[in-house]
Amino acid sequence: MENTGNSKEMLRKLLEKIEKQQQIISHISSLPLIEHGDVEKLSACITEVAVEVTGVERSGIWLFNEDETELRCIDLYEATLRQHSCGYIRSGHEFSAEFSCLKSSKYIASDDPLSDTETRGYAETYLKPLHITSMLASVIKYSGKNSGIICFEHVDRKHHWEYDEISFACQLADQIAFAISNRKKKDAEEVMKKKEERYSRIAATIP
Repeated sequence: MENTGNSKEMLRKLLEKIEKQQQIISHISSLPLIEHGDVEKLSACITEVAVEVTGVERSGIWLFNEDETELRCIDLYEATLRQHSCGYIRSGHEFSAEFSCLKSSKYIASDDPLSDTETRGYAETYLKPLHITSMLASVIKYSGKNSGIICFEHVDRKHHWEYDEISFACQLADQIAFAISNRKKKDAEEVMKKKEERYSRIAATIP
């Protein structure tokens, strides 16, 4: 009976956890930031919420450059310091195994990044200095191309990534992808508008 009681309690906690995750996704998906294509502000909102919901110490959003040879952090939130930062760069030669894996996988869930094949390549330069002991990275994919990743990172404690956490990270990555898509559309519309204005000015000078 005791095992049955424990199982029911574990199931109840899991369902509550998933419900909270879905509430967050619903809230994020309704933000005007997505429609406006405001990727930076959306990222700051997502990293802070991700830390609160998952209990990780660090949550970051990184975007690839055009040829996918480096990742630039557009927002990193640290729970203990309660602060946002950005601008860090992770180069392809340092993270080649992870970059290669991310081209064909939706996520990397590493319970032990110091020894996992995909992540141990940057143990000395990234993981050890920051005391990162477990890491989950989900791909942000736009128009069939990798645009970046969202990362959850535990510090100084081991963690096994559960399926609901992986799903949560993937859904947050999708919200960022929607914002990127809307930004691209707005940029294209702005370029077209400027061209039309230029052609109108040229046409106005023709007798």
